Parts: sequence; C-alpha cells; structure tokens
Amino acid sequence: MSPLKIRYAAFTVAAAVVVTNILLISQNLALREQLRTIQASPSLKSGDRIASFSAPGLLGERHQINFEGSARHRIFMRLSSACPYTDVQFPYWCRLIETADLKRFEIVGMVDEEEDPFEVLGYLQSQACDLSAKVIRIDTELAQILHLSISPSTVIVNPEGIVEKSWSGMWHRDEVREAIRLVAPESQPTSAAGPTRYGN
Repeated sequence: MSPLKIRYAAFTVAAAVVVTNILLISQNLALREQLRTIQASPSLKSGDRIASFSAPGLLGERHQINFEGSARHRIFMRLSSACPYTDVQFPYWCRLIETADLKRFEIVGMVDEEEDPFEVLGYLQSQACDLSAKVIRIDTELAQILHLSISPSTVIVNPEGIVEKSWSGMWHRDEVREAIRLVAPESQPTSAAGPTRYGN
C-alpha cells in the first residue's frame, strides 16, 4: 500500500473515531438532561390536586379527564411498552384491576405520545389483563404538569381531582397489599398474589 493510501486510511479511521465520540457525548448529554428533567419533576403526593385535562387515545379519539362532577375515582397507570420495569409491574396492575370495584374506580392507562399506538395496543393485549379500552397519550409537557414522567407510576385520584395515593416505580408486596386495600370492595380479601418483586 502506498504512503498516500496509508495516510488516507489513517485519516478515515481517525475521523470515524471523532464522529463516534461526538455521538457518544451527545447521547450522554441527552441522558443527563433527561435525568435532570425527571429529578425536577417530583412525584405526586397525597393531597395534591390534578386539574381536568384532555388527551388523545391510541386511535386518535379524544378523552376528557374531567374532575368536575365526576362520580368515580380514577387510577392512573403510567406505562411504556418498551420499559422492562413496566413488564415487572404489570402482573400487579392486573391484580389491582381484578380486585377494584369498577363502580367506584375508572382505570386510565398513560403512554408517551411518541410511542407507536399499534405497538402499544399489541403490548397491552399480550398482557394478562387488557388496558387498551382507555389509554391516553401524553406529551412531555403534560407528563411534567401531572408529575408522571416515570414509568411505571400509579396514582389514585378522588372524584374532585385530589391525589389519595401515588407510587413511582415498581411495587413491593406491601405496596400491592396497600393498593388492593384502597380499591377493593369492603368484603373482598386483600391478598397480594404474585411473585416477589423488588423495587427501585
């Protein structure tokens, strides 16, 4: 190989390394910014108030989440079809849905608006319980307003929009028991069925 070709090959390799490093730095900066956003968006606490809002569903329909004159509590389940922690949480959500008094509670799933709606539908239908009946897509701004930027998250809200209980991340067994106790009819047992899971 001629000296000119050797220098050209060396230059090409060096340029590729520089471009790769720039991409890695850019990704790291984006991850740090995402972490700062999450840290700056504290979890909801009992007693916080959520204002009424509207958001699109998976198939483009519009859902109005109205706390004025609402007759039922709502259970918000913040999830992501690409999140492994959501997979771990889902069996507990299924247990919660099976136990909840649906005359008193409405289940509302939440996903990022950037997620493919058909992938989300397929993901939900693959679970032991199907949440696809009412899942809304929320953008970054609404997620921050609602303090629901973390998947999985679970929030129980009363008919006036007051947060009764909020959990960020995966549940422990004690949290499963507490959640079931809060939503179950008075006569129903509050067993925390399912495998042992470990939280954040």
